[in-house]
Amino acid sequence: MSLWTHRDFVRLWIGQSASQLASFAAGVTLPLVAVTSLGAGAAQLGVLRAVQQLPILLFSLVVGVLVDRWRFRTVLVAADLGRALVFASVPLGVGLGLPFLYVVGFVAGVFTVCFDIAYQSALPRLVERDQLAQGNSMLETTRSAAQISGPALGGGLVSLLTAPIAVLASAVLFACSSLSVAQLRSRTTIGIPRTGVLRQIGEGLRIVVRDKSLRAIAAATCVYQFGFTALTTVYLLFLSRTLSLPGAVVGLVLASFGPGVLIGSLLSAWLPRRFGYGPVVVFAALISDLVMLVTSSLHGSGPATIAALIVINVLYGALSQSVDVAVTAVRQLVTPLAVQGRVVATINFLGMGLTPFGALLGGALAATAGSGRHCSSRRSGSSFPRCASRGSAVVWRGELTGEVRVTGPEHLAVVGAGLGAGILTSTVGVASLLSFPVLIALGIPPVVANASNTLGLLPGALSGAIGYRRELREVPRHQTVAVVVICAVGAIGGAALLLALPSRVFASAAPWLILFTCLIVGVQPWISRWLRARSDHPHGTPRSMSPATTLFTALTGVYGGYFGAGAGVMMMAVLGLGLDLELRIVNGLKTLALLAANLVASIIFVFIADLNLTASGLLAAGSIVGGYVGAHIGRRLPATLLRVLIVLAGVVAAVLMLR
Repeated sequence: MSLWTHRDFVRLWIGQSASQLASFAAGVTLPLVAVTSLGAGAAQLGVLRAVQQLPILLFSLVVGVLVDRWRFRTVLVAADLGRALVFASVPLGVGLGLPFLYVVGFVAGVFTVCFDIAYQSALPRLVERDQLAQGNSMLETTRSAAQISGPALGGGLVSLLTAPIAVLASAVLFACSSLSVAQLRSRTTIGIPRTGVLRQIGEGLRIVVRDKSLRAIAAATCVYQFGFTALTTVYLLFLSRTLSLPGAVVGLVLASFGPGVLIGSLLSAWLPRRFGYGPVVVFAALISDLVMLVTSSLHGSGPATIAALIVINVLYGALSQSVDVAVTAVRQLVTPLAVQGRVVATINFLGMGLTPFGALLGGALAATAGSGRHCSSRRSGSSFPRCASRGSAVVWRGELTGEVRVTGPEHLAVVGAGLGAGILTSTVGVASLLSFPVLIALGIPPVVANASNTLGLLPGALSGAIGYRRELREVPRHQTVAVVVICAVGAIGGAALLLALPSRVFASAAPWLILFTCLIVGVQPWISRWLRARSDHPHGTPRSMSPATTLFTALTGVYGGYFGAGAGVMMMAVLGLGLDLELRIVNGLKTLALLAANLVASIIFVFIADLNLTASGLLAAGSIVGGYVGAHIGRRLPATLLRVLIVLAGVVAAVLMLR
């Protein structure tokens, strides 16, 4: 049975087509409002794009619960009407300036998250299982067509009208989409139990982790998002600098992805019927990667090179889209209807959460290639120029002051520092005391070294928190949330202090902060014995955080955002005194709290601070392994000798900085 005779699907298809066209048109018109009407520059456009993407990380998991609780038709209509009203307000409110436009972008981003999760969850509830491939193919075909025509529509309307008036076209299209979706007759809900939102989010996470197919899809999505972000970061530099292509030609080459994606969408229903889902996913993904590898053998900027790039991009877009549609159909087939929304939200959240690290890796690889080395897994025909000026808006924020060529044995030294720092994050809690002096020794300025160090150690903190997941399950949820939020808020203040104060202030304070950390490490055995003695008595009902505990947790977060070395020891003391928990549980809670502090500080540093991305990438590579290993040896490590060596190294580093 053809889906063209399925009335509800046709209504969904019309609504989704109008909504996607409106979204891609707004992707051009809204930034042009900022540029032409408000005089925005590159930095302001970066903020506008960031606030539009931020809701994916903030609200995806919650929206997944709402989609499973409510009628998907209700969510779709509300999301479209919300975006229609938001964009209709632009001509009236543009006089309020860029802050108003940021609010518009953020609110529209929230509604977009709602629509995307709801419409991806709607198809299995509308059509039969054997129609999923055809349905996904039709929906993705129109999305691909909108991806090509939407920017052209937006740009054309801006040329004919003014940018604020052109935004109204998106508002009209969103309203049309809501009218079409509102006519859906499938109005039944799945009726999931009305338990707590956090519990239902956890259920979605558990389903993804426990189901073999969903686990593989989630892992593949994470790897793809991570790798594709890194690829696009390096690819743009490769086209413009290595091949010396003019800007217009670079735009043409990048635009050729669109027709490829459209072709892949058209073929995505036929390929699984002919070959099966498994072969399509595996071989199309493999061939697409091999096709992209051919790019590295190109050189020059002649017509043959340009034609080859266009062919490569069309093939890559077609094959990648075939994989995406097949994976979507498999996910819908194996996911129970009651959790479709939460599974979609979980996979989207995990995939998007890794994109900043992919951008970080791409920047590090580009910087490494700038010294004549290989880029990623392929050779570049010639090396990238060294990135010593303001880089791309995705990766670099501000001038890479103090970017130092990290080569040869220095690579191993930084990776080794990351490995050791990751272990220390989950054990002694003084990771920065090992990695920060290494970056200083390479000649990186103190403020740049501190920001790069915080960003590079973030993956190690994440893997350490994962290693302590059993202990964290024993912490009352309200205590976990309170500690994480308070520490994160404090870290925002610390990061702001680091960036607001003159760099010479931190350069002068850094050696004394290191000596202070050495003192903390030296007295840690006495603190640990005291906390262990307190934990020997039977534990009653865990008490809430007192005002004093709250204050010192926030201050520790401030210290962690400003410098960080020794923050783990300080947090252990604060939580051990303030909460009636066993020491092993306090250690896990400390690791999670510092992860939150490093995360918010890293976000601030990525957008504002000067960074050395090569150093951050190398630290991240080592800290991922070190953090997980440290969590498993944290309760068994004989730390006396390690502590003595750390103190000696810290004192030497401080003395050298004072010279």
